[in-house]
Amino acid sequence: MYDDKPAARAASAILRRLQAQESVETERPEELVREIVEALDRYEHAVDALVTSVLSSASSLAIAQGELDRRAVAGGVPLDDDALPPLLAKICTLLLESEHVEELFVDDAELAKIVRAALLDYLPSVASQERSKLAAAFVKPRPKPPASQKLASIADDGYLFPLFEGPLESAVADDAGPCAFCATPSEVRFARACFACFRAGKAVAHVVGTELGMVRAEDAAVGLTHGVPVSLAPPGHERVDVPAEDGHEPWVRLRVDAAALNELLRTPRYETWQGESWLFCCQKPMVFMGPMREALLERLREPEQTQEEVVAKLLQVNARDAHRRTAEVLAGRISMYVFRCASCAKRRAHWDSA
Repeated sequence: MYDDKPAARAASAILRRLQAQESVETERPEELVREIVEALDRYEHAVDALVTSVLSSASSLAIAQGELDRRAVAGGVPLDDDALPPLLAKICTLLLESEHVEELFVDDAELAKIVRAALLDYLPSVASQERSKLAAAFVKPRPKPPASQKLASIADDGYLFPLFEGPLESAVADDAGPCAFCATPSEVRFARACFACFRAGKAVAHVVGTELGMVRAEDAAVGLTHGVPVSLAPPGHERVDVPAEDGHEPWVRLRVDAAALNELLRTPRYETWQGESWLFCCQKPMVFMGPMREALLERLREPEQTQEEVVAKLLQVNARDAHRRTAEVLAGRISMYVFRCASCAKRRAHWDSA
């Protein structure tokens, strides 16, 4: 019964929380979960019927999305957070009246809190899958074209960086001039250093912004990022608390292999509108593949996969947001920066705008 359907996940989460608090007495927990799932399924079926109805008349994805939202509200089965109040009341009533519940040892407010937490995870999943059905009807996958020539890389210009695969023009670099450390004339300098001095780590003032906080030479030496607020710290890294200042949110520094951070400091930053945020995976800095352009987007696209599906996976967003972001990046209204993990090959991206 505990499968990966959104309704089953939500129902299971409600029961687990009640059991963890010893707030429910039931001899047939599987039947109780099934009863909750059936109630949520009725909501999903109603929304699905609206999607089918919208598809029979809409002439474009934008019209279909707007019509779905309008009909969902009019039909009493809204999407997203608007569906929370009626579903919350329905599931709470079900739990209070179910024949599979012998006793509930929880007040109404606490019961609502438990159900609400599960629904806040459930509703976005349902909205995403229904909007994906709309998108699939209008945005058809295109066969992937034959492999084209290799994309330009900074290595093509003679600068080999294990963590940087983007083109030279995407790197933050200085104009031609003498190296600040050995005085050798250089066509391209990184943090005022020639390639050899930069790779040797002589540009000690070089700083890289990352999703785990900025990294400086003194941070790399101890294998800790400079830190981020606790609320922004991603999971998966050992944390070291930073003493909090009065009135400020506590910060934490994140533990990362010192050699990996030193390699990052021997890597050029990439050009952005609002400052780089180097991404991590498998507890190490990822490899920068370059700014998103249509050529890179096509390279990343699998056969029978749409461009929107690539963007959705990179940014971890739903189909509706992916459709908007894809159009924006191809039109140049936003920039996306793409990374890959050298260990597990996972790809991630972040975006910004002027």
